[in-house]
Amino acid sequence: MMGAKEFKGLMDSIQKNGQRQPIYTHDSKIVDGRNRYLACVELGIKPHFEEWDGKGLLADFVWDLNAQRRQLTGGARDIAAAKYAKAREKEARQRQVSVLRKGNSPSSSIDDDGELKDLEDFARSSEIAAKKHGISPSTVWRATKVIDKGVPELVDAVQSGQASTWAAFHVAKLPKEQQKEIVARGGEEIVKTAKTLHENNHVNPISQIPEGKEDKKEHKSLGVGIERAHEAINALRRIPINDGLRRRAFQLVKEYIRDNE
Repeated sequence: MMGAKEFKGLMDSIQKNGQRQPIYTHDSKIVDGRNRYLACVELGIKPHFEEWDGKGLLADFVWDLNAQRRQLTGGARDIAAAKYAKAREKEARQRQVSVLRKGNSPSSSIDDDGELKDLEDFARSSEIAAKKHGISPSTVWRATKVIDKGVPELVDAVQSGQASTWAAFHVAKLPKEQQKEIVARGGEEIVKTAKTLHENNHVNPISQIPEGKEDKKEHKSLGVGIERAHEAINALRRIPINDGLRRRAFQLVKEYIRDNE
């Protein structure tokens, strides 16, 4: 939602020029244009609505409408990307279930009438969010964890620029009451805590091995493991989507990647 000054500018524009852009709805809910709707109500003007045409994914439709209007940067951009990825992934999963229930082939191409084109494409929400927002997939993943596990105050700190997504990601691992206390102390405390947590979780095992006995293969095993996990995902994509083991296998690989990213 807009701030007071921005909202006043919107009201002045609508009062002078009318409502130039429609308020888009889906299932009787506003999906884009809440500020325009409130401005029209405030001015006593009858709002103009348009129903979403149902083509593609709703998350993509809303993003395309707002991408040029809002030039987000820093933490605000990271959180926006994570919210977009979460909404897109949820919607894609619902669409997958719908397609299967209709008895359609999950790998079939769908026409331009709003049906799913390629189910595998819709499973890459984090990658797509990263590309659209100009950030890395790992940043999207960290921002998602901040949203999922962080207290609202921590999310606000990222959006306002008080804390980086990286720092908030580490602080979000702590109990919620402890998170609140850290955020209340300010941005420097968030960064300090994050660095401490990061250092404690990344003790170099090589330093604990007697000189001359380092196992370079073991030292690099984590990176190799991640590579193998991605190879497993590519192999799993060849299994029919309606195979019951496919979803569980995907989940196991994703959990491994996320725990070891």
